[in-house]
Amino acid sequence: MMNKIIVLLVVVITVLLTFWSMKSVEVIDVHMSDAGYSNIVVSHLPYTDKSRIEWWLENQKGFEDKYKIPSPSKYGSYNIAVWGIGDGYINFERNYKKDLYCFGDMKADKNCIEKNLLLTIRKGVDGKTIFTIGINGETYVLNGDEIVKVQKNKNW
Repeated sequence: MMNKIIVLLVVVITVLLTFWSMKSVEVIDVHMSDAGYSNIVVSHLPYTDKSRIEWWLENQKGFEDKYKIPSPSKYGSYNIAVWGIGDGYINFERNYKKDLYCFGDMKADKNCIEKNLLLTIRKGVDGKTIFTIGINGETYVLNGDEIVKVQKNKNW
């Protein structure tokens, strides 16, 4: 009996995660910082590392056309942070004890979000595109059309 409950629970969770990850990503806002730095705020991203990277690769042209992202520095490098909106924009002064990321380009009273970094896309001066999932997550490099996981140094 217990095994049936566990199997049913696993199936239900799998189905829910599948439907959640298939929901289209809503771009809430785009913020430009200094040359080479951009921030995208989204409702959510797909669940797996690979699907998050594929989401960016499939939508990169749209971001270039609509928002002029990426905005490379004079050396050709750029850094794009994709943040989850969470409960929306909040006021820093009323929430200063929380771990917030605030957008200086917003003049609104509520210009911060709770830090929920979902994906970072970086292109270095060497031309390599590097993806990092979350804050301390896995790192991948785009090698031609192949997404290659970077092995972490065990001494870090």
